[in-house]
Amino acid sequence: GSINNFTKYCPFPTSLRAPVFGQYGKQYYFDYPRTNPLARFIFLSPDLVYVVDDGEHYLYTVNSTRYLWTQTAIDQAHAAGIPWVIVAFHKSCIAAGEHACETGTDILNLLLREKVDLILNAHTHNYERSNQLAVTDSCSGIQLHSYNAGCIVHDGADGKYQRGAGPVLVIQGTGGRALDVFNKADPYSGYFAAHMATDTEGAGIGVVTYKVYPDRIVEETAFNGTYSDTFTIADFSIGLAERFMQALPLAAPVAVGLIGLGVGGFLTWRLRVIGMRAVGMRTTSLRARLFRP
Repeated sequence: GSINNFTKYCPFPTSLRAPVFGQYGKQYYFDYPRTNPLARFIFLSPDLVYVVDDGEHYLYTVNSTRYLWTQTAIDQAHAAGIPWVIVAFHKSCIAAGEHACETGTDILNLLLREKVDLILNAHTHNYERSNQLAVTDSCSGIQLHSYNAGCIVHDGADGKYQRGAGPVLVIQGTGGRALDVFNKADPYSGYFAAHMATDTEGAGIGVVTYKVYPDRIVEETAFNGTYSDTFTIADFSIGLAERFMQALPLAAPVAVGLIGLGVGGFLTWRLRVIGMRAVGMRTTSLRARLFRP
């Protein structure tokens, strides 16, 4: 269907009462809550073709208009002191499944260099959670069809990722149809700390939930099999009491939101607010929750 129909009948920006910058449903971002935001959500469309726009093919090559738009959105969020930057787009670049890197590596490497906190993808129909990735002295960026251990700053085996060290990439293609394989022979497989696919005992379909606090992001899976996964992004160099005290100045009422659309018609979000808490923001296979202490 036409993405314009989705955006027309799912007026997320109006319901959320948060300003939306860019072209809603295709390439845009918003900060939430509107006052003292916890996170900037950036939605992109790498390698998507919008027939409704005379067939424009959305490309994010280095120094292209869309690449620079993304870089500016991230830099401004960091400069404004917004605690978290979360980037979502449908097609993945590194995945050990049925799809090759259709987006190109430029946009992914930009997110690694900028050290966004979380990258959310779909397209590949399984669940894959990456190690913590970054551009380092031994890694100039992700390369096509190859694996470089130097791009990993933490292996993610303990489910604890150091805040600010680099993004965690999650592929959550766990709805819509049956799961695909996780190809362990694929060079990209080395970038992932956990996965659920056809060869996984207890595999199932379902959703992934993200609880976003001022001092941490907590991910949990909810599949209809016995497999489960969880991880936390936080500053593990300090104790729990210190993290709690850091979070206190950010306490503020949250805005009321309702229904909205992600990018390319592939990410559909729902937000419901109860009192001081916003709960139940989700995509087809994704839920996100934003909490105030």
